[in-house]
Amino acid sequence: MPQPATVADMNTNDVTRPIAAGASVQPSREGTPPFLSIGLPVYNGSLHLAEAIESLLSQDIDDLELVICDNASTDATPQICADYASKDGRIRYVRNDMNIGAAANFNLAFELCDGTHFMWASHDDVWEPQFASTCIAKLELHPEAVLCTSQVQLIGDDGHPKAETYHSMDTTGMSASERVLELLRRPVWYDMYSVFRPSALRSTGMYSPTFGGDVHLLLELALLGDFLTVPDVLLKYRIPDTLKTPSQMTTEIGVHTEKREQHEEPWSFLARDLADVIKASDLGSAAIDGIVAAFVQQLATRDSSWGRAIMRERGWVILPPDRVARREVQATLRPQTPLSPSAIALKRLQSSVVRVGKRVKAAGRRLRQLLNRGRT
Repeated sequence: MPQPATVADMNTNDVTRPIAAGASVQPSREGTPPFLSIGLPVYNGSLHLAEAIESLLSQDIDDLELVICDNASTDATPQICADYASKDGRIRYVRNDMNIGAAANFNLAFELCDGTHFMWASHDDVWEPQFASTCIAKLELHPEAVLCTSQVQLIGDDGHPKAETYHSMDTTGMSASERVLELLRRPVWYDMYSVFRPSALRSTGMYSPTFGGDVHLLLELALLGDFLTVPDVLLKYRIPDTLKTPSQMTTEIGVHTEKREQHEEPWSFLARDLADVIKASDLGSAAIDGIVAAFVQQLATRDSSWGRAIMRERGWVILPPDRVARREVQATLRPQTPLSPSAIALKRLQSSVVRVGKRVKAAGRRLRQLLNRGRT
C-alpha cells in the first residue's frame, strides 16, 4: 500500500499538508478545473528534468497545470522542482516522504489532477509546444477515442536523434478485437505518453504495481476505445545509453519482493497477465480464442524478442523448434505452477547436447576439408 505523502504546494506559501494513503485528493487550484493537467512522476531525474519542465511549460495552452510527484528523490530533483514551482503558479510540487514505487507514483500524479484533459510526462523527454493542443483537437473530434498522441522521435542521453522513429498506434476504424491484436503485435509501447480522457483512465485499474503494468493499462484502454495519432513528430522520447534490466524495472515499479514470479520470469508473467485481461473481457468466446491463438503464434515465432525471452525463462538455452515453442507459450499462458529446478536443468541439458552436437558436426566438416586438401 502506498505510504502517506506530503504535498508542498509552493503556490500557497510553501504550506505542507499530509495525504492519507489511498485517499482521493483534489488539487488545490481554486475555480474551474484547468483545460489540461500534466502529471510528471519523477525519481532522481535531475539530469534532464529542467529541459522536460521547460518544454511542458512552453505548451501553447494557457490554461494548464503541471503536477510534479517526486518519489523521495535523493539527487538535485527536489531543488529543481522547488525552484520552478516558486516561479510559476501553474506548478504544484508533491514530494513523497518515501519511495512508493513508480506505479503508485504515476497513479498519484493522475489522482492529484483535475483537468478536462490529462497527460503523463516523463522527467527526461521533450515535447514540441503544439503537442498537447494538436492531440486534444483530434481527440475532441472523436468521442469514441480514449487517447491521442503524436509520432515519436527517439533520442539518446545526449539529446541527439536516433535512427528510428516510433510510429504510434492508430486504431481508427478497428474493432475492439483488432485493437487488442494491434497492441499485442508491438515490440515496444510508448503510448503511455499520450493525452487521455480522464474518464477513460478512471474506468481502468490504472497502473498496477506489476511488471508491464503500463502495458496492462494500455490493454484495458484498447478494450474501451480507439487510440488516435497525429502525423507529426511532436515528442522526443529519451532512450538511456544504459538500459535497465527487467529485474531493475520490476524493483523500480514497486513489485513486492515476495512476488518471485515477476522477478524471475517477468516476460512470461506479462504475457500471462495480458492473456488473463483478454480472457476476462466481454469480447465473446470466439473472439477471445482467436486473439489468444494469434498471441501464441506471435510469441512462438523466432523473430519475436518477447518470445525468445520467454523461452530463456522456461530454461531453453537455444530456441526450440516452432511446434515446441508453441507448446511452451501455450503452457506459459495457462495458470502456472513454476517449473521445478530439475525440469529447468533437463531443458538446459537438452539444449547443451544439441549445441555440442552441432559443434562436433562442424569440426568434422573442417577435418574432412583439411584431409581432402592434403590429398590434392
